[in-house]
Amino acid sequence: MLLARFKGRRFSIIEPNPVTFYFSLAMDAVSQIEDACLQLEKSLNRSRSSWPVEVSYSYIFKVSSLFVTTAFTACDAFLNQHLPDYKKIQLPNGKLYGKEEIVYLKFDQKLDAVNIHTGKNFSKLILKKWNAYYF
Repeated sequence: MLLARFKGRRFSIIEPNPVTFYFSLAMDAVSQIEDACLQLEKSLNRSRSSWPVEVSYSYIFKVSSLFVTTAFTACDAFLNQHLPDYKKIQLPNGKLYGKEEIVYLKFDQKLDAVNIHTGKNFSKLILKKWNAYYF
């Protein structure tokens, strides 16, 4: 339990799980990416209520960056919580990685580690959803 204070009032809350927190931020960014793509489409069609094209495009860049960084952080937090110190994961490149080495991997390799550890293929699920929205 955490003790907190807001505008002079005290209250207690359950300590938030960082995996849930970062993952939730990443998913919020996904809906913002959808909105940003719609804004860019409006801009390209030159509708009256549209933003300038460069503003619309920078919005896509901003929310996409937010998604990638928070998804990356969620992967890190998940592996830190769930991967025992003694366990090593063999990635598709054939090498074994423990917690210490996973910290330095690229995002796609970290996602591979999550997929292997959980037995689920989040990469495929995310790609399927992404393609359904944008292609």
